[in-house]
Amino acid sequence: MALHNINYFHWHLTEDQGWRIEIKKYPKLTEVGSYRKETITAPGSGKFDGTPVSGYYTQEDAKEIVAYAAERFITVIPEIDMPGHMQTAVSLYANVSCFPQKEAPMNISSPVCPGKESALEFCKNVYDEIFRLFPSEYVHLGADEVSKKNWEKCSDRQKRMKVNNLKTEEELQSWFIHQMEQYFNENGKRLIGWDEILQGGVSPTATVMWWQSYEKEVVKKSIAQGNSVILCPNYDFYLDYSEIGQSTRLICESVSLLDSLNESQSKQILGVQGNIWGEFIPSRERMHYMAFPRLLAIAETGWSQAANYNWKSFQRRMTGQFNRLDALGIDYCMADLEGFCNTNTFIGETKVNVISPDPDVVIHYTDDGTEPTEKSAVYTTPISIRDSASFAFRAYRPNGKSSKVFHASYKK
Repeated sequence: MALHNINYFHWHLTEDQGWRIEIKKYPKLTEVGSYRKETITAPGSGKFDGTPVSGYYTQEDAKEIVAYAAERFITVIPEIDMPGHMQTAVSLYANVSCFPQKEAPMNISSPVCPGKESALEFCKNVYDEIFRLFPSEYVHLGADEVSKKNWEKCSDRQKRMKVNNLKTEEELQSWFIHQMEQYFNENGKRLIGWDEILQGGVSPTATVMWWQSYEKEVVKKSIAQGNSVILCPNYDFYLDYSEIGQSTRLICESVSLLDSLNESQSKQILGVQGNIWGEFIPSRERMHYMAFPRLLAIAETGWSQAANYNWKSFQRRMTGQFNRLDALGIDYCMADLEGFCNTNTFIGETKVNVISPDPDVVIHYTDDGTEPTEKSAVYTTPISIRDSASFAFRAYRPNGKSSKVFHASYKK
């Protein structure tokens, strides 16, 4: 991160399925909540691997990470997600949820109960310890994907809404966020929340983190209300999404979003962020592969003026970074081969043209249905063909690292 001037580390520390930071006042959060009996193998598969997993960061670990980051001019922004995604907490401590909860399910949880003073006290006590660990001015409350089904049936929630003249559950959520923001401000902190904090109304001092790409009006609506915005729309900026559906170029070209904003409005955009969620990333090496080189595009987008953006210039500089990543032992997704489509049609005669933006690679290919290796034929110049054919291409860097296989069929 420091090599590429990425200067904030947003650390998402809790989820329904795991509590990953020690809270001394509530030890069961990590004693019980940091353990799961198995892991789902793939999104939507319904299959589990049967392997127990446990682990959390102690408060000393957190202090060490904050100090390590600070030496590299990186600020750590913690997030304890609430009022939703709190199944760990509501299943372990009484009077935090609307109704007694069982063990954590593998879905979006019942939230904390805004109608109970004991729930608000719990939330503030948790953040009281977080504030002491993280000197960052900004702290992330989360507040996304809140299931409100329990709120609709809760008598405590009904009393809270009546006393505060709240008409909807969205306004109740907003009331909770206002209470937490006031507590943040009293402790010298500023609140960030996912873009759902706009539901039911939000104070102009909160910062909105836009993640729902399909909610197209979030940025303009936030700016109109006086809120600052951080951009991380999931279609473009989620680094755990497949490279197939989200290219490095797409990240860079997202700067066009700012073209419609005037100078004053642009100042309310605090920056961009690349999110990488770990539930389907089994190793550090895979995490690096998913993050790079797209993380370079995040840096390019964050520090470039939209008017100066040039994809070819960035692509040339990006491939120039591959030698550095190799030296650092960081895995990455190699640049795609270009110049052809999956299916190509032609009349008479055509040429098979393959281009790599990385000048250091050697391209190997096959035309017999097998996958290319370093022993396969080397592509050097366009190949002339008169009949239908199918090719497979793979690029190799000098250290032996290889790209995925690219297939191209030519139909006469």
